[in-house]
Amino acid sequence: MTETLQAHEIQKGYCASLNQLADKMDAFLFLGKHVRALRHVAGEAVQPFNVAVFGLMKMGKSTIINAMIGRPLAITGGEEKTATINRLSYGDGEQLNSFTVHWKDAQPETFPLEDLQKKWTGKAPEVLKRAQRAKFLELFSNVKLLKDIHIIDTPGTNSTVAEHEIVAQQFISGQETDALVYVFSPNGREKDEDALSEFRKTCLPGSGPYNSVAVLHKWDDIYWTEGNINDIKDKAARLRERMKDKVADVLPISAPLALLTKMAPDSFWDSCLKTLAKYTNEGDLCYELEGEDDWSCDIKRLYKQAHTEFDLPKASFRITLRELFRKQPTDASAACEIIHKLSGFDNFEAMLDQRFFRQQAIIRLRNTRKRAQDCLNEAYLDIEHNKETDGEKLEKMERIASEIHSPDLKNWLESEIGQWKIKLHDLHINYLAIDKKRFEIKDSIEKEDAKIELTRWLSSPEAAPFAKISDLLLKTIEAERLPEDEDQENRLFNTVAALTQSPTPIVSSYAKEILNLLHNL
Repeated sequence: MTETLQAHEIQKGYCASLNQLADKMDAFLFLGKHVRALRHVAGEAVQPFNVAVFGLMKMGKSTIINAMIGRPLAITGGEEKTATINRLSYGDGEQLNSFTVHWKDAQPETFPLEDLQKKWTGKAPEVLKRAQRAKFLELFSNVKLLKDIHIIDTPGTNSTVAEHEIVAQQFISGQETDALVYVFSPNGREKDEDALSEFRKTCLPGSGPYNSVAVLHKWDDIYWTEGNINDIKDKAARLRERMKDKVADVLPISAPLALLTKMAPDSFWDSCLKTLAKYTNEGDLCYELEGEDDWSCDIKRLYKQAHTEFDLPKASFRITLRELFRKQPTDASAACEIIHKLSGFDNFEAMLDQRFFRQQAIIRLRNTRKRAQDCLNEAYLDIEHNKETDGEKLEKMERIASEIHSPDLKNWLESEIGQWKIKLHDLHINYLAIDKKRFEIKDSIEKEDAKIELTRWLSSPEAAPFAKISDLLLKTIEAERLPEDEDQENRLFNTVAALTQSPTPIVSSYAKEILNLLHNL
């Protein structure tokens, strides 16, 4: 059994225990809403990992998603285009030419992909009316990443379109998301922080920054005018410090540049290099690029291709040509690599892999437990209240029974009292079971938080002494199971035990923690 399947089985086993508890609670009508909530948590827990891309309007969220999958699927544009919650899922064959609308008041329907831009974007009244009926739209891509992960595109908050803002706020209050990518502008404002705080309180309740990251986007214009990428990185660093209690990291990225490098063929890069060869200095090139009316035929043709085929904005096109002129690549492959490095997308994808995708089983299980805990806490309080009121009723019935002289009526009432006591006894048993489960979940969440911190550290430079067993160790922690191969198990224990004697305090400390964890598996 693979480590992914092992983790999946752990999640399924845990959800089975939630359903068993829900079965016991089902006998009490007043617990109905808690039973439904608990079954919903159990049912959703083994679905793909959900990553939501969230932020203020016009921040380029959809372009980031397109760059992640390497295909212009999510809706983009200069206006506020995204009117609905859009979920990107894995699909192939005919699914790639269609999308599915999951209605709030009807069964899902599938439509041809060309209808997406025609009928589901913008501010037209018929679009907004249609969007209000939709729970979410499901789009499909055959990118391998989506086999285990759903990417969710959201309308921007602070929208000038009231219906878009309503959809965004409904998403915040109702969507169960496992991880968050928040998109900031280079000029981060207070409302960014307010929106993120509100999202974390509702969409990611009770979680720390471990499952939230942020990107500094749309810096292409600044880079064109200022010309120093270090200024952009400094802005990201300042934002990272200011938001450290809300997000785990902040990285500067340019999704338009990344999407260009994933889509443009070698012929495009060859044309760029051929055109740039006509310029002898950067000043002449930048002077021409600054004024669009004076562009040469070659530059106009390049821009038309980049904009229409790869959705590249003007500022991104300008810095692409300037960067290539500065670095002087010798071929198409080198040119593409230079722009991809400038985009910062490699760092972004590595961050997602390290913080989300490599830990998705642990994060998902932790989030499932937190949601179950919230359900059980509410049920616990309701049972407590019900026990108190039912206890008072029982006392009254017993007092009345003591004053009744009619044998028939007395026998009937004592029978009712006996049934009432059985009901209260059963309710008390459920009360104890829920209370026990609450404490188990509390302990489990603390352990999951420790695992998340541990697996994150194992991916850091400080954990270099663990490099030879890092992958095996991460799989073991995620699957909560020692390797079936005895040699691998011995290698794990021997290596970690040796590292407990490391002269580096942080290494020896983590080694002791890991060794203790392995002994408890």
